[in-house]
This record gives sequence, structure tokens and C-alpha cells, in this order.
Amino acid sequence: MVTAARRVLVADPFRRTNPRLVAAASRAGGVGVIDVATTDELTEITAELSRRAVASWWLRPAAGIDPAAVAAAGLEPEAVLVDHDGGDDGVARIEAWSQAVHPVVGQVVSRTEATEAIAAGAQALVG
Repeated sequence: MVTAARRVLVADPFRRTNPRLVAAASRAGGVGVIDVATTDELTEITAELSRRAVASWWLRPAAGIDPAAVAAAGLEPEAVLVDHDGGDDGVARIEAWSQAVHPVVGQVVSRTEATEAIAAGAQALVG
């Protein structure tokens, strides 16, 4: 039996690092998704989310972010949202993140990507 969780996720539509939006989502009862483009941003994000008292948030890392760098920065997202991106690279990224961080949510745009993301270790999917 498949069950569906109902949560409101809030993410910057331009994939910019936006801790203000994540904090606003948290205050409104939703879950904010913080985008990270470079590993240099990780320490700043940790401090900013802490300063804004954001307890629960998701991380959407850019392709160049290493899962070990997230752990080293002390970030503890509730989940990591990883793009499938339609190729083998997306599958490899989901596999790498699911070995390092749990849970991993695959961001997919087709049934094929959804099947591949689950096989690669994603625990949930968003479209």
C-alpha cells in the first residue's frame, strides 16, 4: 500500500539561497527548502538558519556539493532534495546522498525518473 504524506514545501523558484523564505515557511507551518550552490555557503547557511531559529528544513544541493561537506558543516536537514536531472549523473547523485544522509527525496519529472530514483535509494519523490 502506498501512502502519501501531505506537507507544504516552500522553495525559491530561482534556486537562490534564501534563508528568509525558509524561515517564513517554518513560521507558517511549512517546510522551507534551502538551495546551496557552493560548499562555501554551507557555514553561512548554518549560522543564518540558527539565527532565524529554523528547526526543520530541507536541503537542495547543487551538483557540485559533496555530502561529506554538509556533514562537516554541521548541517542537519530534515531531508535532502536531489534532482534526478534525467541522466546517469542524477542517479549517481541520489545514490551518493542516500548513502550519506537520510532521508533523500528525489525530484523527478517522469515515471521513468521516479522508478530510477527509488532504485537509487530515494525514500520519497516530489515532482
